[in-house]
Amino acid sequence: MPGSGDYNVKKIVRAVQQGRLSSETLDQSVAEFLAVILKAKDSHRENASFDIEEHHALARKAGGESIVLLKNADSILPLDLQKLKKIAVIGAFAKTPRYQGSGSSQVNPTKVSNAYDELVAIAGGNEIRLCSWL
Repeated sequence: MPGSGDYNVKKIVRAVQQGRLSSETLDQSVAEFLAVILKAKDSHRENASFDIEEHHALARKAGGESIVLLKNADSILPLDLQKLKKIAVIGAFAKTPRYQGSGSSQVNPTKVSNAYDELVAIAGGNEIRLCSWL
């Protein structure tokens, strides 16, 4: 993650000086961190390629399996497209999702799916009217 200047460095140094963090624990943490960095460096391949469609399918699967349903009031999900007449889509992120932050979290996607287009594809044959406030 992006650095915080010397703020966290000073906190770590103080913790070691005050005996709240042993130098052995710090050394172990640094060794584990460096091992990950070196493994990533050793795994780097020049001109590596991948299957864009397979990669996108994996990302969609991971996203779908990561969804958490907090409440399914009246058992509304899964949607019964035969009974629905309208689906409300609210918010600009439905068409233009935010998929990254900034700094070290920036990614360069090969494809981006969005909720609105997926709903159109799913509901398309059922004459469901998408009411969007985007």
